[in-house]
Amino acid sequence: MVLQKIGKLCKKNGTIVIVNRPDGTQWLGTPAAMYPVYGISLTPDSVFALFDIGNEREGYKIIEIYEDELMSIGYSIDDADEDETALMTLGFSICCSGGRELEPLAADNMIILIDPDNLSPLKGYPSPQMFARKGPYGTPYIAVKSGLQMIALIPSEKIDENVAKCLGEVSKRADTVSGFEAFRSGKILCVDSNGEILPPEEGDDNE
Repeated sequence: MVLQKIGKLCKKNGTIVIVNRPDGTQWLGTPAAMYPVYGISLTPDSVFALFDIGNEREGYKIIEIYEDELMSIGYSIDDADEDETALMTLGFSICCSGGRELEPLAADNMIILIDPDNLSPLKGYPSPQMFARKGPYGTPYIAVKSGLQMIALIPSEKIDENVAKCLGEVSKRADTVSGFEAFRSGKILCVDSNGEILPPEEGDDNE
């Protein structure tokens, strides 16, 4: 995990969160993403020094809490949760108004949205896996794991009602695009090996 990338998220958010666990380990991040940090003792002063925040300290808020406070809100940073569900990436992202980009994750009959920027500190881990857990008021959040170890806690993102309706309309009409070979291949014309133009449903992948 790259601490500088956690620092980038903290600077962008403006609020830094330190979570203290009973075993002495600590998590660090923002209200929107938290990660375990090892080999360094985290205090407000050490975090400011770590992220090279000097005279700008007044522009930041630091919240220091204990794990039981996090659990009382409805979040767990334990490695295992018997009710968690594996999530699958869908291979595309959604660009919302204002340039906001979200990545959909699928589990059973549920779609969860995540800000892909919150995954940037995890790029040093091989094949991290994501799981959905039930958070406050039943709202899902994402537990990211490397093997059996939890390496990130990321709340799910929300979209407004209009965006949700648009996605529903796209979903209902998706087969009108995927059903045409010409559209799937990204071609205007389908041509066989002899140079003859074919109807789209008979086209192949020849250039």
